[in-house]
Parts: sequence; C-alpha cells; structure tokens
Amino acid sequence: MSNNSLTGTLPKYVGRLENLVNISFADNKLSGKLPETLGKCISLERLYLQGNSFDGTIPDISGLMGVKEIDFSNNNLSGNVPGYLANFNSLEYLNLSVNNFEGFLPTKGKFKNATIVSNKKKNKTNEATPSTLGAFHEMISYGDLRNATDGFSLNNLIGSGSFGTVYKALLPGENNIVAVKVLNMQRHGAMKSFMAECESLEGHKASALVYEFMPNGSLDMWLHPHEVEEIRRPSRTLTLLERLSIAIDVASVLDYLHVHCHEAIAHCDLKPSNVLLDDDLTAHVSDFGLARILLKFDQDYFLNQLSSAGVRGTIGYAAPEYGMGGQISIYGDVYSFGILLLEMFSGKRPTNDLFGGNFTLCSYIKSALPERVLDVADELILHNGLRIGFPAAECLKMVFEVGLRSCEESPVNRLAMSEALKELISIKERFFKARRGARH
Repeated sequence: MSNNSLTGTLPKYVGRLENLVNISFADNKLSGKLPETLGKCISLERLYLQGNSFDGTIPDISGLMGVKEIDFSNNNLSGNVPGYLANFNSLEYLNLSVNNFEGFLPTKGKFKNATIVSNKKKNKTNEATPSTLGAFHEMISYGDLRNATDGFSLNNLIGSGSFGTVYKALLPGENNIVAVKVLNMQRHGAMKSFMAECESLEGHKASALVYEFMPNGSLDMWLHPHEVEEIRRPSRTLTLLERLSIAIDVASVLDYLHVHCHEAIAHCDLKPSNVLLDDDLTAHVSDFGLARILLKFDQDYFLNQLSSAGVRGTIGYAAPEYGMGGQISIYGDVYSFGILLLEMFSGKRPTNDLFGGNFTLCSYIKSALPERVLDVADELILHNGLRIGFPAAECLKMVFEVGLRSCEESPVNRLAMSEALKELISIKERFFKARRGARH
C-alpha cells in the first residue's frame, strides 16, 4: 500500500493478520498512534511505515521475533527506543531516523552491530541525521571505506570525474567488490552536484556513494578502445546484438526514470562514459550528479539551479534547448539517448573533428540513409559476429532511424522513451529471433 495518499490511522484489526509476512504503508498521509495489536502479526518479517505522520510511542511489538526489517523513519514518534529490539535475532535492518525519540539507546544484542541501526533523532533544524544508504544496504563508515581501498590507494583508482574520484573497494566480511565515489570538496559546485545525486538515488545525505562494481567498465571504452590505455582496453569489440541489447537496457532505465518513478527524474547527463557494464554486459546508467526530480520544485527553482550549477550536461549530448536556457525535461534525456544510439552504431562521437557548424553527427547519419547506411556504420560491427546473409543494412537503418527520431531539434517532435524502447525491442526480436535473450 506504499506511495499513495492514504489518510487516517492504521486499523486495529491489523493484528488479526497473523500469517502476513510483509506490511508496507510507507509514504502515505497516515497519522495517529500505532495500534497495540501490531505486535500480534507473529509471522511478520518486514514492517515499513516510514514517511507518514504517526505519533506517540512504539507499541509493544516484542512478539515479532522473526522480523528482519523495520522502518519507522520520517514520522513523529516519541518516547524511548524499546530495549527488546536488541533481542530480535533475525533483525537485519532498523531505521528509526527523523523522529522525536529520547533517552538512551540499547547497547546489547543487535545494537552492537552499528550497520543495522540508523540514527534516531532530529537535529535542531529538524533535518535528518545521516542514516543508512537504503533499506537493503548496510551503513558503511569512512574507516571501513578507507580500509577497503587501502587508504584510497592509487592502485585502486578506477577513474575520476568532474566532482569526484572513484575507487575499487573490497568490503569486509562479504567478499563484496564495490565502487566508491568520493566527493572532491575543493571543486566548485561539487557539493550541490553530489547532493543532487544522493537525492535522485536514495533521498539521503552522504559524503561518499557506494555502488555495485561494474567489472566491464564503461560503454565509452568499448566504443572507442583506441583511446584507452592498453591495460584497460577491452580484449574484443561489441557485436551488433550486444550493442542493441545495451541500447535496450539504457532505454529501459530512462523509461523507468521518466514514467515509472514516484516522481519523474531527468538524468541530464547521459553519455557513454555514464553507462557501465556488468559481468554479462548488462548496462547500468550511472552518475546522477546533474539529475533533477521533476514536478517537485517550481520553475524558479529550476532556473536558479541551472544558473548556479552552470552546467546542463555534456557538449555534444546536451539537448539544444538547454543551450538557450530551456527548462529541464525528460525530452532532454531523449535527445541525449538519440545521440548515444547514433554513436553506438556509427563509432563516432558527436564531438568528432569531422563535425562542425551545421554538419553534425545527426546530419551525417541522416544524409546516408537509406542507401549508404553501411558507409556510416562502425566498421567494427561489420567485421564481428554477423552471420552470412544477415541483413545488416536493414537492421542498422532501423536503429539509426530510432536514434534520429529521438534527437529531433524540437523537443515535441522527439520519440517518447517508451516508444523508443518498444521499437528497439521490436528490432531485436525481428533480426535475432533465433538468439533471443542471448548476447553474442
């Protein structure tokens, strides 16, 4: 029942639901005291009530011995933190932040493990103190990150961006390799960019972000291997099917951000270096430092953010309306995706020396369609992994057309991300029926 506009109180009869495993009324407009009967849901494993206006004390839920996750954060709860929580042997995650609790915290049992416990108080400005990175992630201390990176050693350096440096880290006790992005506080605008990234991803404040490690690096290094130092250069090139699958992955991410999030998010900086590839070359969109949550703020806020940040994306990928002071929108992401698609299948950056003035990557591709499509295709595709008799020209023409329709000059003429995604999936199914779902 989460992420709705439910009002009123949590019904007392919730206690009759003895076989219920998960309860989530998170992010609604519920209020009043939590019912004492909550403790009778003896099969409960996950209890999410965060983001409401519940008040009073935490009722007696000492009977919920099998509970694994509890989130009461962002309410108006008060009183003491119950000591019996320390005896919940199955408890893996507890978030009581942004409430009005008082007194001392339990120190025994589960409370010895700081990774499962969020801060439990508000500061004087009524803002939350730093809490865990999310409902399914442990809280990691600076010391842990320092040790996991050998003191942020150059040997563990993955790369550096405009506002931060990224290190490879091995977290203790989990044999879990992650990527750690550390903020460069000396860089002007770094904090604003970093906090935008935190808000877009989790809504929490942090001084470092810990990501899943992507062993196959960025899409950029696969598309332009000759620009990469030999030690990091991919051992082969991406096939047509792999590129198409990656494009579908990226389109799926943008469709989710634009349409399926609780509030629409514009990424604002889509480019090959911000697309990371995991073990099986599944694509993950990264770096939300310029992202904006749409509909949340008024137009003045956006204009102030634009002028103060001084950036609207990356040259070559940023939508033309951004260069004229246009308001941030999901259509800007669609433009960037169109450019990305053209680059992926032509092998040419939009900033290539070949282009200038009115001669752009878009006009270069458009002028070659349909007859000369193979002349503008990346030669690495044509010499890698295509079956004899495969209609490469027809497949590439259709992909390029999706790219061109996505990066139309006028935002209103661009494809919606959902349409681009649907067309790319259709192309993949049409030309790779026998190998659907595989990556060759």
